[in-house]
This record gives sequence, structure tokens and C-alpha cells, in this order.
Amino acid sequence: MNLEPDKGHEKKRVLFVPDSLWGNASGHRSSKHLVRAFTEIGVSVGVYASKADYTVHQELECDGLVAFFEQTEYSYTHNIFRSIIKKEFLSVIEFFKPDYVFYMGTIKNKVTIDICIKYGIKYSYLPLTTEYYCVKNFAGLKDGPCFKCIKAPVISPIKNKCLGPRSNFLSYMKEIIFSIKSKPRILKANKIIGYSDNQLQYLEDFGVKTTKMLKMPIFFDPATINGIVSTKGDYFVMAGQQILAKGWHILPKVIKKSTNIKYKLIMRNEAQADSFIQKNGLDEYVKRGLIEILYYLETHGEVLEVMAKSRGVIVPSYYATSGEFYLLEALGLGKPAIVFDAGIHTEVIKNEENGMISGVGDIDSFHENIQKVNNDVNLYEQVSKGAKHLFEELLSNSNFKDTINNYFNEKEE
Repeated sequence: MNLEPDKGHEKKRVLFVPDSLWGNASGHRSSKHLVRAFTEIGVSVGVYASKADYTVHQELECDGLVAFFEQTEYSYTHNIFRSIIKKEFLSVIEFFKPDYVFYMGTIKNKVTIDICIKYGIKYSYLPLTTEYYCVKNFAGLKDGPCFKCIKAPVISPIKNKCLGPRSNFLSYMKEIIFSIKSKPRILKANKIIGYSDNQLQYLEDFGVKTTKMLKMPIFFDPATINGIVSTKGDYFVMAGQQILAKGWHILPKVIKKSTNIKYKLIMRNEAQADSFIQKNGLDEYVKRGLIEILYYLETHGEVLEVMAKSRGVIVPSYYATSGEFYLLEALGLGKPAIVFDAGIHTEVIKNEENGMISGVGDIDSFHENIQKVNNDVNLYEQVSKGAKHLFEELLSNSNFKDTINNYFNEKEE
């Protein structure tokens, strides 16, 4: 699988270091798409990644054009004892000679960044969650996004009572230690990358210099929705992690305002579904056929099929979103997405043009937007058309090519 680099070739070289590569989760798909996008515009790519979860059926589509270097599987102890990682990483750098090391995902496991800093190796970083300033990874409270710790000392999670049960104290202390070690990895990057101006603003608040910032199109493969036929259904669908920041606590309040709107909720398993229904007093809605729970969907294609046959997609995320695949899939399928004005939503969603957007916490407006899409066929068609246009705009190949020129050619400080 490894390739000898063409030492006579003068094109740019990038060593890509993702969280993970092998699988079908959004992070895996995003990583594989970025590798392919780089190769398609003539950049020489090396991938330094673990083979955890690797199978022979998961080769990169551009395999043969990419140099793969197996990374020792990450352990938190590498933040302290890093001799093996140091030797391995420097040998990859010496062999591949990248112009840039491109890091994407969580910051806590990117221990090789410390080696980049020490040896003056140029690197960039794209965060995919808010874990660089939030010990809970998603900076969301019950009443909306949380930024209490973004400019605060690392002990602020303790002062702000973010630690939860005492049984989690040691776990959170470990996260705080990671925060201490991780901050320099972000601030000393040659380039900090984001999917939106909104996301980059959070990084500026964190302390990143604007001269280092670069906005790129979202790394999502449009082919994900190829072959999925979209039809105008009679229900609204919601899926995703059942965590506070994703807005699942909002949904029961919205449903209880409904009298004739149907919902399909995609959950992990029957136990999770039963708990959600009973905890929120939604048994009657299930009996009346207004709520249908779907679980144990075996493939992502099955999820897309449910979305494609819906009237709209509910995305009530509260945290500082950056580029949710669930939202992108809705847009690509021409589905009105009903969202709150958090994160990237504030920048790209225009109400009743390419989506339906409400102020964070405005349950009445959120429910009203669902009703409008449900009852107004002309509005549905209008938003559907706008959603597809936004999908193409967010994933523009020409924008990616232009941005990569800036990625390599911008003057350094």
C-alpha cells in the first residue's frame, strides 16, 4: 500500500493525520473525501493513520496515488511518554518530506503536533468539535450554546460546575490536563482551518490570530447521496447522537405542540427509544401513530432513505456547529431543514429560502416552521430548491481549489 514518493516531482506535498479513517461514520467519510480531493487537484498526499477498524474492503478510492504510513494506535500516555511516537513520526517526515502536516479532528490525540512545534515542521489544524475549549466536547447547555470557558483559565470547568457527578471527577481532570497541553497546539499552528466564518470567530475568541485563519469548503462527498431518490413525504425525521447539544431535549416540547404532524425518530436501539418515550411522556403520540421510532438501521443508506422520503429534517442542534453531515445530507436531498441559529446555521441558512431557522430556544417559532413546511406545498418546493443550491455552494470544487492555493501560498508571520 505504501508508495515511493516521486523525488523529481515539485508539486506540493501534504501529510494528512486524521482521527480515524476506516469506517462509515462522518469523521471517516470526511477524512477519505479530503484525501481524494487533494489528489484530484494534483497534491501529493501521505496519510499517517492507525489501522484500527481497517478491513481489506475499506481501501481508499485513490489508493495507488497515496502513501500510507501506519500510525501506532493512540494512547493517552503518549502525551507523556512519546519516544516511540517521536521516532515513528520523524521517520515519516524524513521519508515523505511534506510541505504541510494537515491535522483534522480532536486535538487531544494529536501528540505529534508537539514534535512539529519542536522541529519547526509546518502544520495546520481543523477542529471538528468544540472540545478544544469544552471538557464535554460539545459546548451546549440546556438553554443554548455555552462559551463560559472559551476565554477562561483551564480550571473554569470546575468553577462553572461542568464536572457532573463526582464519579466523573478524575475523568474531567484528565480532560483539563489535555486542555493545558492542547492549547499551544492550536495557537502555534501555521494555519487554522474552519468551515465557516462563525467557526473561525470562536477560534479567534480562543486566541488564534486571524492572519493564520483559512476557511475551506466542508469535506463531504456529494456521492454519498447518489442513487437516493427524494420524494415529498408526510413526516419529519430526526436522527443523531442523543445528547443535549444535539437538541433532543427540545423535540418533546415541539411534538407536544403538534396535533397532526407525523415524526420518525431514528435511534440506536430499542432500549434507548423506550427510555426517550417514557421519560418524556410521549406514549400517547406513539399510540396515535404520530411518532414512529426506527432503530437498528444497519447501514447509513437506510438512514438516507428515511430522510429522502420525509417532508423535512429536524436539526435542533444548540452547540457551535461546524459542518454537520446530517444537515448536508438534508440539503443534498432537497429537504427543508428546520434549525436554530447556532454555529454554521447562522451563516448559511436563510429562512424560507434554503431552510427554516429560528432563534435558539424559540420553541414556538421552531414548531411554526415545521407546520409551515407541512402545510404549504409552494414553500416546500421553494425551500427544497434553495437547499440543493446551498448544498452545491458549500461543497464547491472550484472553491476548494482556490483555497488550497491560499493554503500553500499565504505569507507566514
